[in-house]
Formats: sequence, C-alpha cells, structure tokens
Amino acid sequence: KVDGWRKDSSSAQAIKGTGSGLKREGNKVRFAMKVHTLLDTNTKNYKDKFNNETSLLAAAGILDALVYIFMDQTINLQEIIDIAQKSVSSKEEALIDFIIKLEVKLFKVDTPDMDISEIENACIGQKKVIVKAIQKTKEEYTSEPRFASDVANFMDSAKFKPYRKMLGIKDKFLFF
Repeated sequence: KVDGWRKDSSSAQAIKGTGSGLKREGNKVRFAMKVHTLLDTNTKNYKDKFNNETSLLAAAGILDALVYIFMDQTINLQEIIDIAQKSVSSKEEALIDFIIKLEVKLFKVDTPDMDISEIENACIGQKKVIVKAIQKTKEEYTSEPRFASDVANFMDSAKFKPYRKMLGIKDKFLFF
C-alpha cells in the first residue's frame, strides 16, 4: 500500500474517482498536492542546487515514488527523469503534465493487467481536479514536516548523492 491508495486500486472506476471508488478522488487531490508540495519545498529550500525545471520535477517525482524505486524496484530512476524531460519539453503546464504522466506510470505498475489506454484516459480525465489541487496548494502552501524531512534527507544524505548527481543537482559542498 503506497500513499494509502494506489496499491489497492483495481479498476478504471477507482482511478476516475467514480462508482465504488468515489472517495479516491480525494486521494488523487492529495497526490497532486503532495507532488506540488515536494516541488515547492525543493524550490524554496534548494533552488540554487537545481540546474533546471527537469531536475526539480524529477526530484519531486522520485520523492513521491520512493517505494516504487528503492523498495519494490518496479520503477527505475531514469523513468522518472524521462517523464520530467517529456513534461518540460511539452512547454505547456509542465507540472500538470508531469503529475498526470507519473500517475499513469504508478497506476500501470499497480495494475499491470489494466489496459494502459484506460489508465491514461482516466488520469487525463482528472486534469481539472489536479489543476484545482495545485492551485489550492499554491494558495495555502505550508511545508509539512514529513515532506520537508524527506526533501532534506534526499538533498543532504550521502546515500542519495549518486541519484542527485544523476539529476544534475549540485552538491552542498564543492570540495566533495
């Protein structure tokens, strides 16, 4: 169970937040808000360490998908970086595009038997909900201690140095 909901989703109805999965729309909002909050925390606390928007988005996605990358090993780091690069190159609403594509990727891992086009349509269909969630986060942003701690751990811990390097994130100390 990841973020309390993705791992137990079993139908497009649950992804769309309709039918028996009605309460899941609130979780979709939390997912978008979490990614945006992670992005905001990175931006506010470590902006000078990031070379570009791609590395910022990828870092937020990696922090959201830690379980998939490091524990389950069902997604590799490069996949998150590729999603970020494609989102930034779309030049329109990179954050929204990134959240939708990341959700599609995570749902595909969680529900491998579901047709990818159903997952994509369901996630794209939630674009308005995602936009509203991000707007709400922008208006009411407060860094949650858990997110701030996750970001600080990723940005400062020696064990994540190879991953930061892969993202092009500058080290805290130039002599290391």
